[in-house]
Amino acid sequence: MDGTFDLELPRNFNEALAFLTDEGAIPLAGGTNVIVDLRAKRLRPTRLVSLARINELRGIHSSDGAVVIGGSTTVTDLLCSEVIARKAPSLVQSARVFAGQMVR
Repeated sequence: MDGTFDLELPRNFNEALAFLTDEGAIPLAGGTNVIVDLRAKRLRPTRLVSLARINELRGIHSSDGAVVIGGSTTVTDLLCSEVIARKAPSLVQSARVFAGQMVR
């Protein structure tokens, strides 16, 4: 990874969107795929925008019978959620076998 890029750490969704309007900016969530692509030089961003601090993108909510899972919700969040255990037990079963605890 010898490329040069800025790392932005927005604290809310609107800040992230503002950074992501720049050409060459890419979002960074967990980083598993992005880091591999950076090292292989398949990606050459000018800016990485971390989504880690954006609380609006993480969480599990239930309303009117529907369950909404935010894009930054972790597998561990799924495993610990009473809502998911009640409304989507097969998702909990899938989460239990997804990757190892260190990856989660």
